[in-house]
Amino acid sequence: MLLLSQSAHGFVHPITGLSNMCVGSSALYGDSTWGGTWSCSDSTIGLIDAAGNFFAVGAGTLIITYTVGVESATKTATIYPIPPPITGPSFVCAMDTIHLTNGMPGGIWRTQDASIVTVNSIGIVTGVSSGTKVISYTVNGCYVFSLITVFNNDPIIGPNTICLGDSIAISDSIPGGRWT
Repeated sequence: MLLLSQSAHGFVHPITGLSNMCVGSSALYGDSTWGGTWSCSDSTIGLIDAAGNFFAVGAGTLIITYTVGVESATKTATIYPIPPPITGPSFVCAMDTIHLTNGMPGGIWRTQDASIVTVNSIGIVTGVSSGTKVISYTVNGCYVFSLITVFNNDPIIGPNTICLGDSIAISDSIPGGRWT
């Protein structure tokens, strides 16, 4: 929503800048009318300086105002919260799955590279081939991400037979496993 007011010298021009952003982000607001001052309606949501530099400090909706004399232009801005951190494992074997979750509903899961790792709409991640890639979760344009490492299903290395009473050395290249 944009409101204009007429002054004795013409109009206070429309405010330019973002209408939606995330907590922690910044934006530059502008107005081509010379000599005005900036303000915003709620300092718990955002702060604006004399040059129009805005910093989003909390979630909510506020009104940014540019005033020249007794006339002003306003712009409504909505600040969205950043989703909480992604929870779940940070690695998966190729052709296996893990489940990632996020406490904020309604988001979209995305993968940086589906040739390494895929993710479906409910956070089920499938390892495809060896590598490390980003999985992100986005709500209202605000996102968090997690690095997921995919390990190949390397075989256990060592002899495949043993006699009663003997010992052998075996190994595996995937960290974090448990021998049973």
